[in-house]
Amino acid sequence: MKEPKEARPTSAKVVQALFNILGPLPPRSFLDLFAGTGRVSEAAWRRGARPVVAVELRRPRGGGRAFLPEAKGGTPEEEGVETFWGDVRRALRHFQRHGKSFDIIFADPPYQAGWVSVLLALMVQGDLPLAPEGVLVMEHSVREPLSPPGPPWITSTRTYGETALSFFHRDRPPQEAAQNQEEDAPMPPDGGAGEEG
Repeated sequence: MKEPKEARPTSAKVVQALFNILGPLPPRSFLDLFAGTGRVSEAAWRRGARPVVAVELRRPRGGGRAFLPEAKGGTPEEEGVETFWGDVRRALRHFQRHGKSFDIIFADPPYQAGWVSVLLALMVQGDLPLAPEGVLVMEHSVREPLSPPGPPWITSTRTYGETALSFFHRDRPPQEAAQNQEEDAPMPPDGGAGEEG
């Protein structure tokens, strides 16, 4: 599998759509795989997910933008944020060994690198740290083949141009925010803030 050479941005429209579909986050836990600059992690944290754990292979160069929101008066642990620097496979083994599970796992692997099928296989085998009623969300290219798992897994996919968000869960669909179901709702300006890897 190929590793990313540089961050690929997740658009503001896709970030907004993701959290509209997931609905209210507190007190759900959130794992961000292939987290890049931490844009999705930060959005989850700001919406009340706790804890938020981000996994990224490469540390930012030159002390750039903070990877996760700065703690407001406490340590990152007290603020419910954690960054795991290293390979996703090693991180997943670490979470399994320590009995950690997450209500939401978001994965934005490098496109066309084979990670989509690998993560789905891990999910079906029970090797992802996904809580029993949790949801796995994968951002992937619309051109990347996706073979949805069969029962008891339920799959739904939303597309946004060349990007797709696919949701996988056991029991019931991810909660939709009823007032925000329109995918083409006006977007606030992006402002050039962080990008996703």
